[in-house]
Amino acid sequence: RDVVPSYYAIVTSLPTASHASNNYYSYCTLAVLPRHHTSSRHPELFLSTSDNSVIIVNTSTATIVDLDCRSRISSPILSMSFAPNGRFLACFLQSLILTVISTNFETKVLDFDTSEGSSSPPRDMKWCGEDSVVLHWKNLGVLMVGPYGDWLRFPYEQTENLHIIPEIDCCRIVTDHSTELLQRVPPTTSLLLRIGSIEPGALLLDACDAFE
Repeated sequence: RDVVPSYYAIVTSLPTASHASNNYYSYCTLAVLPRHHTSSRHPELFLSTSDNSVIIVNTSTATIVDLDCRSRISSPILSMSFAPNGRFLACFLQSLILTVISTNFETKVLDFDTSEGSSSPPRDMKWCGEDSVVLHWKNLGVLMVGPYGDWLRFPYEQTENLHIIPEIDCCRIVTDHSTELLQRVPPTTSLLLRIGSIEPGALLLDACDAFE
């Protein structure tokens, strides 16, 4: 006779509803920072508010901290996604701007305006490795944005269903017809194959080609 394993979950009630009511705002989206990236060693819940800020809820103590980032965020955050290393947070704003900011909201890394391509927020937003963000719109396809605002667009025409699955150093694009891997070219490979590169690896590769 097969024994079916039992699974248990601890449900913790958090005072987020009363906090929003007392401060006269609502929540737009949430993201969870895993416990191995937090100083408390407990998961932390990030909630964006309708007045352009973010609160952090400690799931162990139920304490709530308002980051008060209203001067750095121009409009409410509609979607959030943490980088695999937990150091950065990708935020898609109501003003159609992709903002990448440090987890403590002290350092803004990137502001990327997507309003020229679409007037609506993306269907999905995930990290591709630790230094690029991938977004999906049904009418635009997949947009990959790098750390300096460089971008690439991959149209997926006649694709009804598309899912982005993040991996350690890349992401998988799963559609009705195929599964593809999307990865930013590593800096070492870029330096090696760049035209006119004088990196040691590039010189060695040129010497090998000349020898053959």
